[in-house]
Amino acid sequence: MILALRIALAFSLMYPALSALQNPYAWIGYFPPFILSGAVSFGISSLTLLHTFGFVEFVLALWILSGKKIFIPTSAAAVMLGGIILFNLSQFDILFRDIPILVIALVLAAKARR
Repeated sequence: MILALRIALAFSLMYPALSALQNPYAWIGYFPPFILSGAVSFGISSLTLLHTFGFVEFVLALWILSGKKIFIPTSAAAVMLGGIILFNLSQFDILFRDIPILVIALVLAAKARR
């Protein structure tokens, strides 16, 4: 059961990271404007930000799949998903699916904490 949850969470992190390589403009809009403008003010392009975020997602996914000390990556995934949901409430018709994924991350983190 826990393995299935880890695979589900890892997939939900890997897919956007890989999809953003093919179609970055489908994903860039999920960054809040203040993050995009902050990155640009530091000389970081929106695409660099997106692909860096995707790399982090991919690393977290692999870490979760490894099953080693997954409290950290599942907690990080929960924070990331919570932020995506919170800062994109106007797109809730799409992001409502992220709530069960967020719960998976929280359950895995809580289970790992024991």
